[in-house]
Formats: sequence, C-alpha cells, structure tokens
Amino acid sequence: TLPTGGTITGVVQTAAGTKLENVFVTLTSDYLNITDEITRTDVNGLYAFYAMKSSPTSDYVVTIYPEDQGYPVTERTGLNVDTNLDNPTSIDFNLTKGNQTTISGTVKNGETIATNVKVLIYKNDIRIVSVLVDENGAFEFTALNSTATYKLKFTTRDKTLKHYSAQDGSSVESIDNAYSFSTGSVVNFVY
Repeated sequence: TLPTGGTITGVVQTAAGTKLENVFVTLTSDYLNITDEITRTDVNGLYAFYAMKSSPTSDYVVTIYPEDQGYPVTERTGLNVDTNLDNPTSIDFNLTKGNQTTISGTVKNGETIATNVKVLIYKNDIRIVSVLVDENGAFEFTALNSTATYKLKFTTRDKTLKHYSAQDGSSVESIDNAYSFSTGSVVNFVY
C-alpha cells in the first residue's frame, strides 16, 4: 500500500526565475519529532517531501541551503500540510543575492594600505576559508550563512602579522578576544 499523508513541495529559484538545482532542503517538525527529512532540488529547482502527517501545531520548517551558489540559507516556518493527496502544500523560494551574505573590508598598516595580507574567516572558531587582499587592501567573503557570526584573522607571509579583529577594527592577538561579526559587516582593520 502507498503511504498516506500530505505533500510539501516547491521550487527554489532566483528572483529572476533561474531554477537552482542540487540545493539541500530539510524539513523538520518539533511536535512530530521529525529531524531527518532531507532532499535536494532537481534540474527544475523542484523539491518534495511525501507522506507527511499533519502537525496540530503547524510547526513544520522548510530550510534551504544554497550557500554554494551564492545565496543565503533561508527558512519558512509555521507550516502545515494538507493530508488530502490532491492538495499539496506549495512552498516556493525566490532568492536574491545581496550583501546579507558577505563580510568585506580593508586592511591598513597604520595609514598605509596593506596588500600582502591574507584574511582568514572562522565560524565557531574553525577556519572555513581565506582570501588575499587586493591591491587596494580590500577583501570580501561571499556566500556566508546570514544566521551565523564570524571572526577574522589577518596574517602576512612573514608571520609578522597574525592577529584578529576587534569590533572597532583594531588588532587583538587571541581568537577569544576577537569580535564575532555578522554578515553585512564592513571591517576596516588597522595594525
């Protein structure tokens, strides 16, 4: 026999209508103790969860994880499912890129633009990626999780600089004293 229950389905696409393929999608419900429903979007940006029970508290949460394509993690909360098989619950996502998933800034050695600096970014005190500053001393991290915070470390090849940024862009030696920046921050680091 086929499993009974409702369907939650939808499309993940850009604001311009480009369908996003291979995006992780999760479905959770605290009330129903659902924590492990995971799928990916297909070539048409479509995802679906089948045979879902109705939640008396309407607490289904659909979360998409398109960070690798430059878009923010996005969730829809307070959802329920219609267990009538002819009436799937449709939850579409129309995504826009924006500065909400970036941390950018500049690096100066006193008043001088620093160009030989590598910037490393940490999430939960674990290094995730690094970039080199450009000829204007500027750097940018993109496709970050807009719900997380990040710490920045600045290093030079000769290791004379290996410091973290405080909230005001000043230099601190320990990751414990480093400021946790949210996405959208502009950090003008001076050492």
